[in-house]
Amino acid sequence: SARSDSKPARWVDAVQRLIGAGHDYKQIANYNVAQAELFLEAINRQDAAAMRSNMIAARGASAANKDFKKMLKELDNG
Repeated sequence: SARSDSKPARWVDAVQRLIGAGHDYKQIANYNVAQAELFLEAINRQDAAAMRSNMIAARGASAANKDFKKMLKELDNG
């Protein structure tokens, strides 16, 4: 919708993402744009890492027992 593309709507989405990641609204109100962008980029990286882990887990769930144990061992070894 046109509203979802507006700056206020994007700001609301950004604030919600920050709050969802544990930031306090009173603190967010004092962030400058650069700080907010850095925090949002960090949240995006964390989300991507979590999605990757979930994908690995889903893939592992369909693996044979010996293959799953091998995958776990590889994860443990970094």
